[in-house]
Amino acid sequence: MEAVEQRKIIKAVRNEPALAEVFKVPILSLPTSLLFVVFYVGFGATTYMYLQGAISWPLVIVANAIFIYISFTPFHEAVHRSLSRVNWINETLGTMSAQLLLPGFNTSLYRYLHVLQHHQHTGEADADPDVPFLIGSVFTRVARWAFLDVLWVRYYVGAWTTRPVAERVRFSVGVLIYISVLVIGFTSSFINEFLVAFVVPCLLARIALVYLFAYIH
Repeated sequence: MEAVEQRKIIKAVRNEPALAEVFKVPILSLPTSLLFVVFYVGFGATTYMYLQGAISWPLVIVANAIFIYISFTPFHEAVHRSLSRVNWINETLGTMSAQLLLPGFNTSLYRYLHVLQHHQHTGEADADPDVPFLIGSVFTRVARWAFLDVLWVRYYVGAWTTRPVAERVRFSVGVLIYISVLVIGFTSSFINEFLVAFVVPCLLARIALVYLFAYIH
């Protein structure tokens, strides 16, 4: 079934009066919002304890990888406009949720990659941005999972001329933010802490996410 036909069916179902309450998006999804608090507080607390010498480096890597993994849930819900029916709340919380997993990324950018491209062109080699995650050797696949940001940036640049100007501006600002985070982290006197508390957990979280939600899904 073509994506256009699928969307027509989904729209018809969502507009069915008897099902209106089922599809109603709350002003703010409390369970998802709670996850937002949990992963930021958890990440901050474990990082602080590590910097104070209260917990070991293996523990902070595992803990922060879990918290970064959790951060994908509110981000994903916002991308599907399910976090809040108030648009600015949905977009803001979604973008904030992305910052540990993908610094600089925003809700609308991932909506383009995930909803408009992946869901509409699932499995199409030339159109689905997630296809590279599924092919190649084990090493190649895992490397792509860890550095999914590179793949997605390349994909977006390839579609540059087709995207709205405002979105391209947000994308460019996001890339600058991301590069700034990496430059500051790797040139500071806290490079070891930066690697242990953020970089390695982030890469592990990405690998787990892509494996569970794209590779075996």
